[in-house]
Amino acid sequence: MEVLIWRQNTKIINVATIPLAAYSCGRQESLRELAQDIRRLMMLVYLEERSKTADRLAKEYFIVALDDPKLEFQVREKEPQTLDSALQIAQRLEMFMNAVKQS
Repeated sequence: MEVLIWRQNTKIINVATIPLAAYSCGRQESLRELAQDIRRLMMLVYLEERSKTADRLAKEYFIVALDDPKLEFQVREKEPQTLDSALQIAQRLEMFMNAVKQS
C-alpha cells in the first residue's frame, strides 16, 4: 500500500491508496464497477486533476486490470482514447463473448 502526502493550502492530507497498476478485475466485479473504482482511485491520487495524461493513465490501468489477455488485446486493438471508450469497447466485446458461449 502506498501513502501519498499532499499539501493543499496549508493542510497536509494523507491519502492511502493501493497501487493502481496492481489492480485487477474480480470475478464478481462488473466492467462498469471496475471503471468506477479506477476513476475513484485516480481522483484520490491526482486530487481531481483532469488532464489528458491522467485520462490516458486511467484507460491503461483499466485495460491491464481486465486480467484477460484476449480481452485486453481486443480492447487495445480498437485504440480507445479514454477510459469511457475503453469501457464501452470492453462491455461490447464481453457481450459478444457471452453470446457465443451461450449458443
